[in-house]
Amino acid sequence: MQGKTKAGLTGLFIVLGAGAIWFSQHGKTAGSADKAGKSAKDRPVVVSTTVVKAADFPVVLSLSGTVTPVNQIDIRPQISSIIAKVHVKEGSMVKAGDLLFTLDDRAENANYQKLAAQVAKDQALLADAKRNLNRQKELASQKFVSQSAVDTSQSNVDSALASVNADKAALAQSAVNQSYYRITAPASGRIGQINLHPGSLIQPGSTSPLTTLTQLDPITIAFNVPETRLNELIAADQQARQAGKALQVTASVASQPLKGQLSFIDSNVDSTAGSLKAKATFANASNTLWPGAQVNVSLVLQTLRKTPTVPVEAVQTGPDGTFVYLVTKDKKAKPQPVRIVQIKDGMAALSGIQPGITIVKDGGSNLRPGSTIREAGKAKTGKAGEAAASRGAAA
Repeated sequence: MQGKTKAGLTGLFIVLGAGAIWFSQHGKTAGSADKAGKSAKDRPVVVSTTVVKAADFPVVLSLSGTVTPVNQIDIRPQISSIIAKVHVKEGSMVKAGDLLFTLDDRAENANYQKLAAQVAKDQALLADAKRNLNRQKELASQKFVSQSAVDTSQSNVDSALASVNADKAALAQSAVNQSYYRITAPASGRIGQINLHPGSLIQPGSTSPLTTLTQLDPITIAFNVPETRLNELIAADQQARQAGKALQVTASVASQPLKGQLSFIDSNVDSTAGSLKAKATFANASNTLWPGAQVNVSLVLQTLRKTPTVPVEAVQTGPDGTFVYLVTKDKKAKPQPVRIVQIKDGMAALSGIQPGITIVKDGGSNLRPGSTIREAGKAKTGKAGEAAASRGAAA
């Protein structure tokens, strides 16, 4: 009996001992984990900060535009003839009045000479009729002829004068027709593809033009303005006109800014696209802008005076919209809702915040509301900082 009791006590002691060992090991581990988790939660997040500044900030409307020529003219004949000579080459630059094509004008030249001779003949008949009228008037004054003879002579003079005038009109028409045989440039620009060459028969109304003349300087850029920004654009245009200027438009071509002026705002909004057509005119002596090219344009609609301005990377986006992290006095992160008014050159103009407030610039993606903040570049506090300071003193 005593042996069984001793055996039972021995087993109990073994179980209790094993439980004590397990608790000492696992209980210590669990406590360490809780401590480590708490330490991780309170560990400062390294960030860089900045101060909200008050600055004048331009409100810029950025759009995509298409380069369009001021004039693009199809060169077509006004008469039927044969091309005698082409005086220009494809792609060449011409000035207004330069000769482009010469047509075979021999038939019209002959007709002009014929009409000129007819004018000379009828002028001679008119002169004879006037002399005869003067004689009749002199005889009538001496009572040698009746008044009816004078009236007849007067009618002959009037008829001859009408014939001369008709001949001169026909001669002038022939001169106009002669000008059609010399096709000149109606404006300065660049010659496109030449579709017909010497020896070709040309006729008015042909579907294919002789060539195309495109004016390159000045040139325009067409763009569509969203109707939501229409009032801003009109207000900016009116303000510029009141100052005796045109609203400036900037075009970006291969990172090169070009300055132009707003020259056209359409009178109707396209209800399908929800936008309004507008154009800006640019000097283009160096042919930097080419018809049909897509370019980015921007217009400064207004300038916000002393508006809160921060680096754009300081603005965060959350489920409820945009916000920034304020830095509180106890170095905690506090979200502050803001609205982006305008972004330009890496800076954002905001509403919903006041200038002079310190906010998180970089590192905001690692923060949570209430996170402890440590400024990048500043020494750590606590034992690690004391140890580093001791090592520095020892050195």
